[in-house]
Amino acid sequence: MASKPALVLVPGMSSVATIVFRPLIESLKSKHGFADVTPVNLPSVDAIATKASLKPSGLHVDIAAVRAAIESYLKDGKDVVVVAHSYGGTPSLYAISDLWKSNQSGKPGVLKAILLAASLTLPGGTVAGDREQHKEKHGGIEDGQPKIEPIGDELFVIPTGFEHVWMHDIQDEEYRSSLRPSPLSTVMTPVPETDMKAWKISYLITRGDLAMPEKFMESLVDRAREHGADIQTRVMESSHFVQISHAEEVAEWISEIA
Repeated sequence: MASKPALVLVPGMSSVATIVFRPLIESLKSKHGFADVTPVNLPSVDAIATKASLKPSGLHVDIAAVRAAIESYLKDGKDVVVVAHSYGGTPSLYAISDLWKSNQSGKPGVLKAILLAASLTLPGGTVAGDREQHKEKHGGIEDGQPKIEPIGDELFVIPTGFEHVWMHDIQDEEYRSSLRPSPLSTVMTPVPETDMKAWKISYLITRGDLAMPEKFMESLVDRAREHGADIQTRVMESSHFVQISHAEEVAEWISEIA
């Protein structure tokens, strides 16, 4: 039996990876034989408390953190699959950049990205811009009335109340109270150039998601395909945090396709 790839897990905005991926990690390790699993706690998340540097932007430091986690496994000779949720899809894809397995001439690389209800931002675009364009044309996106506060030289999104939109089918207060402030620059900074024809993605659409409606996710997938990305999709009935509410089902799917 072929060895399983290493998994790098990337959370969404305001999400602490070691918390929001905990049930998924437990299932992947105990039931599906993944020995190498790294959740990436993004520098942008809770940067007020951690005092992490956000220069040149929250998005750029997140990209660097994801790439460092990937490269650590590649240097050890292990192929990688990146699993990213929500906002985490965008820094993940741009962190992978030239590290796709198809570009490595037989050396270790990233086999694919598994995206869970995730952003799919085109080069030059922004995560927030994609959402606003969809809202203007189609509506249907609930943002939880975010509160924006200036702290130092950054604007931060304070996620008070987001749990009602993002986790409407999750009752555990450990998760519902775990969201942290994040800099607005994560979703307002344009992403760099990259070769989208190298993207190999399995995308999970969460039907019943208030934060990322099904039509919005379908439009992101269709647009990326038009630019050459190879994307396969699957649908699950879930709120936005499918890796918590349907951890076992998501773990089984990852095991099948990783």
